Amino acid sequence: MKEKISKITAANEQLNTALELFFSNKSSITVITLAYPAWYIVKDLLKHHKIASSRDWIRDDHPQFMDKEVWKTLDKDWNFLKHAKDDPEAFLDFDDSYMETVLFFIINDFSNLAPQTTLMDFYQLWFVAKNEAIFSNYPIYIESLTYFPNMKDHDLERQKKIFLQKLNEYYD
Repeated sequence: MKEKISKITAANEQLNTALELFFSNKSSITVITLAYPAWYIVKDLLKHHKIASSRDWIRDDHPQFMDKEVWKTLDKDWNFLKHAKDDPEAFLDFDDSYMETVLFFIINDFSNLAPQTTLMDFYQLWFVAKNEAIFSNYPIYIESLTYFPNMKDHDLERQKKIFLQKLNEYYD
């Protein structure tokens, strides 16, 4: 089957599949392998349209998230996952602790180019509800609590189950 797709369609599918895998507790490596190319496509499209990306404003608004070392780690992981030419025997000390934040920023950037999917919308609310210390002064925080109250009281596995339950309720 032949199909003509745009860059934003490709990014959309990569990102939604990464989110589905994340919440089904599938391979973190696959989540990142799908999410990073989506982010690079989105980042390039934002630059083409002269729209600021999260990489442009994160350092100023939320320095606790992303300093240069974090970006180096993200790029190092992404390069490891897509190339073997220069280091075919290499190993990666893979740490997926930043994955939730990366997904949040990818979705934020994506939303500057195209409408978010329902899965993306729910992810944003879920992430905001989990991060009260960062978002409590933003109006979206109150909205997030209507779907995901008391998220900080649960471990990640329970938080993911709550997410899937709320998403399923929305679709029912």
